[in-house]
Amino acid sequence: MQHKRLRVSTALLNMYAKMGKAQEAYKVFDSMVEHNDVSWNAMILGLTVNSLHAEAFDFFFNMKKKGFDLDMFTLISISKGVGMLGDVVK
Repeated sequence: MQHKRLRVSTALLNMYAKMGKAQEAYKVFDSMVEHNDVSWNAMILGLTVNSLHAEAFDFFFNMKKKGFDLDMFTLISISKGVGMLGDVVK
């Protein structure tokens, strides 16, 4: 049952992120009892897509601190934010 709840919650936060509703995605993420690499990646990508690059980096570093493995999807998601952050600094 817990895995099903995790999948549904991750799908919900992914949907909110894709709709540009970062606050709602945050609420779903924070309410989740358990996280996995997919939920962390969904949040990082959602924040990046919504131009919340600093927040995406916070999630990236917190994911790493919590001991989750970084995979190719994580690195691709965060690299999009790196490129955009470079534009902001100029």
